This record gives sequence, structure tokens and C-alpha cells, in this order.
Amino acid sequence: MTDETGTRVRTLEDAVSHAGNSQCSNNQVVWDGKDDAGKVVTDGVYTLRLHAVDGTGATGDATARLGVDTRTPGALTSPTPATPSPTR
Repeated sequence: MTDETGTRVRTLEDAVSHAGNSQCSNNQVVWDGKDDAGKVVTDGVYTLRLHAVDGTGATGDATARLGVDTRTPGALTSPTPATPSPTR
């Protein structure tokens, strides 16, 4: 996982082998939104880079962009609620 500047923030797996065959396509990657030190990353866009090699040596690469937003859902942060105008 890299941040918007391309700095690596987390390595999810490296040189890990998973059993499977050409009929099996249900491998998955899970990221908990934390960096290698176990701290939640700052809000922003992160890139997952995946490189895979099958048993025959054939390779495949993929990337995905993931957004992190730690704001509380439904909480108004901007604009500030207006003060009601006084009644005349």
C-alpha cells in the first residue's frame, strides 16, 4: 500500500504462496487501514499494487485505488450551521 506521494505505508504480503488452481479465483486481500507500525493511516487515497505468479511462472499485475475517510458518518463538519436570525 502506498500513499498519494508513492511512499509505502504497508506491506500486506510478500513472497506468500496460496494453494489454488486455474479454476480457483477467490483469493482476496484485506487491509485494515493501518500502516506497518499498526497506526491508522491519515485520510486520503492509497494505492494497492498486486503482483502474482502462478505455478507455471505466468505473472499478473493489478492496481487499485482505495479511499480512507475516518470522519464520523452523518456528522456536519462544514459549513458551520447558521445561527437563526432574530425575529423582528
